[in-house]
Amino acid sequence: MIVENHIQKDAFAKLLGIRLLEASEGKASAEMLVTEDMINGLGTVQGGALFSLADYTFAAAINSLGGELVTLDATMNFFRPAVCGDVLHAEAVPVKTGNTIMVYDVRVVLGKGGKIVSSFRGTAFRKK
Repeated sequence: MIVENHIQKDAFAKLLGIRLLEASEGKASAEMLVTEDMINGLGTVQGGALFSLADYTFAAAINSLGGELVTLDATMNFFRPAVCGDVLHAEAVPVKTGNTIMVYDVRVVLGKGGKIVSSFRGTAFRKK
């Protein structure tokens, strides 16, 4: 229910054109088309757009488990650029799921199964 009531109503994700593909049983995937509005001064996708895609996918995955979870910490590594017209695919998978603390990895790749653009690691806390 949280995914429908919270994640799919995320106005910022809609502004970026992020589309949730799947969110169930602690996993999630989403995609985003890189548009001209997301391009930095070097002609590649702005890191904040990549972070937003990964963070949204992370949120969908953790909240698909039920309850209400919030992010404690998140980091991102950038490996290769993406440019206008690229479709980015993000997939969130659990590293550790506990009663209150969860750690997830999210890979952002070019297309589905393409070369890795960035990786994100997020830690979440389940609110009681």
